Amino acid sequence: LDSDDIIHHERLERLVEMFEKEQCDFIQTGFDGFDSVTGETIETHYAREGEDLFELALRGLLWANTLRSAFTRDLVSAVGPWNIEMNCFEDREYVERAIVKANKPMVIKDVLASARRGGASRVSDILRSYEGRKWRIHCEQKLANACKDRDDASYEAKQAFASRLYALGFRSNASGWPDLGKLCGELAAGVGVELDSLGVRRRLVWKTGKLGGLMYELLSKLKRA
Repeated sequence: LDSDDIIHHERLERLVEMFEKEQCDFIQTGFDGFDSVTGETIETHYAREGEDLFELALRGLLWANTLRSAFTRDLVSAVGPWNIEMNCFEDREYVERAIVKANKPMVIKDVLASARRGGASRVSDILRSYEGRKWRIHCEQKLANACKDRDDASYEAKQAFASRLYALGFRSNASGWPDLGKLCGELAAGVGVELDSLGVRRRLVWKTGKLGGLMYELLSKLKRA
């Protein structure tokens, strides 16, 4: 629990009830974010019921932080220690590692924790730097390795994963980090799937290097505007 986080009064009771009833070993709950000055809720993220958490991670739809996660002691023992070398994304890396190893992951859709937003800079601000991108790709590499060890992920989820990796690659190229862009492309190719139409476009942009990445990002901003 970080200094900018709050757990709701009923959180522990709800977690215990589900652990005992379902005999699960991992639970993800919803969480929200609130303005540190006004106290107003500015974002809400419900846990996604009925969806496979590993596939959500592959699709980039899993907000894997420890604020919304709960683990049994046995699962923690199986997952292993926290990666103390990481100075950002370490919570994501740990939670995704837990999801890969969990025998029965489940969710409680409701918001049971809150994160304070704004105010002083946070450790996670480093994620926009070269070092932050490097650690993010490290997380993706762990997922790529898990894809090779598990055969229960759908082909579509693996396609989405490869497509995301090419997108991360061309954004890395656009930021002037061609070594990271190259690594993303290698990971994407290693997933071993035929790309969907979006993935094909992203791979093409990735191949064009820094200029292609900058043009793609510019066009995306114009579309949102």
